[in-house]
Amino acid sequence: MAKWIPVLAIALAGLAPNRALAWGKEGHEVVGIIAEKHLNQPARDAVGELLKDHQFKSLADTKLVNWADAIRGSAVYKEKYPKAPQWHYVDIDVASDVTKIDVAKSFVDTDCVYAALLKFRVIVTDPKKPLQDRREALFFIAHFVGDFHQPLHCAERNKDKGGNLVKVFVKAGDKEAPNLHKVWDSVVVARAMGALSSEDYAARLIGRLDGAKTEAHQKGTLEEWIVESHKLAREKVYQDKGEALKAEGHTLSEDYLKVGAEVAELQLTRGGLRLAKFLNDAFADDK
Repeated sequence: MAKWIPVLAIALAGLAPNRALAWGKEGHEVVGIIAEKHLNQPARDAVGELLKDHQFKSLADTKLVNWADAIRGSAVYKEKYPKAPQWHYVDIDVASDVTKIDVAKSFVDTDCVYAALLKFRVIVTDPKKPLQDRREALFFIAHFVGDFHQPLHCAERNKDKGGNLVKVFVKAGDKEAPNLHKVWDSVVVARAMGALSSEDYAARLIGRLDGAKTEAHQKGTLEEWIVESHKLAREKVYQDKGEALKAEGHTLSEDYLKVGAEVAELQLTRGGLRLAKFLNDAFADDK
């Protein structure tokens, strides 16, 4: 593991917009903290065994949940996982009829976040696999479940790479226009979090949950969760005040940013709860 640690510092210090990134460091931290609080005992024991004597101690560890981004510059991991950059997202055009998307049929044999999660679920629960491979499967899972809850990781419009090719202005008068993907990775998350740390923000989101809300968020399948995220991209991300967001040079409305923060908060909550559910189910099935 030592070979990639220096990469972590570089990767998390300030990355250019990239197709593989989602939520930013803080968003993934929030997902990990929420997930850690909602693991059942079998999953908690299994994760604890995988992380025994490892520098990462839990899903709440920022290095663990951001590991899949941090290794992007590592030659070692490029050789081991050459398709990894494609595993962070699944391209579903927003023109698609969301009610007719068959994720399992369309994407199971492709290099995308859906297929990657199925693959690593098998590895993480297989005691015959090398310990390091199982650990890395856990790291990928912890990150990828957070990734696909960022709506632009489940959508694209006219091959815009999940909004990476769409330049927008956050407010009127801005001289620089970030891409739409970056707005959803960081701008709306920062607006949702305000001055709170990842730990305090996650605690606030957890405090708003009860048994019924938790159960409702965790209901459904991986395929349904991806379709749900795609639908949010179609109805919220690519829409501003009920009209299609322009492909270039659009100035985002205040209403758009407000809704964006609300969607980010919802999706970070869902991401954390569903990461826990994914692992709870995986290790239950392993019995």
